[in-house]
Amino acid sequence: MRVQGRKIKYGKEDMYRIFDSKVIFLAIAWLSLGFVFLYDLVDGLLEAVDATGVHLRWTAIPMVAWVFVNLLAAKPVWRFLWRRFPVLEKWIYPDLNGAWDVKLESNWSRQEQLFLAAKGETPSFDIKHCDPAELEDLLVVNLKAEIEQSWWKIELKLWNPQGDTPIKSSETIDARPIRAKGFAPAQLCYFFDQQNDTDNIADDVRFAGAACLKYDSSSRSLEGSFWTSRVWPRALNTAGKLHFSRSV
Repeated sequence: MRVQGRKIKYGKEDMYRIFDSKVIFLAIAWLSLGFVFLYDLVDGLLEAVDATGVHLRWTAIPMVAWVFVNLLAAKPVWRFLWRRFPVLEKWIYPDLNGAWDVKLESNWSRQEQLFLAAKGETPSFDIKHCDPAELEDLLVVNLKAEIEQSWWKIELKLWNPQGDTPIKSSETIDARPIRAKGFAPAQLCYFFDQQNDTDNIADDVRFAGAACLKYDSSSRSLEGSFWTSRVWPRALNTAGKLHFSRSV
């Protein structure tokens, strides 16, 4: 995975899909039942005070429910509730909206170490059994990211301010939020298709990749691994770590 100066959009997935289908159906059922009771209550009050002969109609219930659900799903509303009641972050899913500083650590530097050793330009070594201190440090690239999240979509934009990497374009195949379950934290996983500007016949112009990030509620950060199928027949597919921290 390499990133260049232009922005790359990862993802578009409905966040409501973090809920199991049974939970969604039960919520709709209980919401409908609640509005039926509310209908009877309000209509009874209007009759009691004889409010100019106004009476509610049963056909108004779906419209009232639609307005109520859309009000709660509105981005300013649910984000306010998440700030007001932080426990919702654990019960449902964290609010990931905003700017992030990203640290990418890639194994590319160790692949280059293997190239040089294979050509006899550096001492040979056993990649399987050598002391970790003999390995090159992981290649570090500092990136920027922005996440836009609502109940209807999650979009991740990632870019390299230095613009010193060869990516031509990168498009997401899928991005999926995963709720916290038990001791497992909430996650954001995505798959992408990448194209590079390269004239190296030993390199891939196009390849697929994936990343899975776990959310740390104490530091409000995302961390996980990425991997690609880049030049896999030559065992050159890249992998590494990603760390997202909130931009100051």
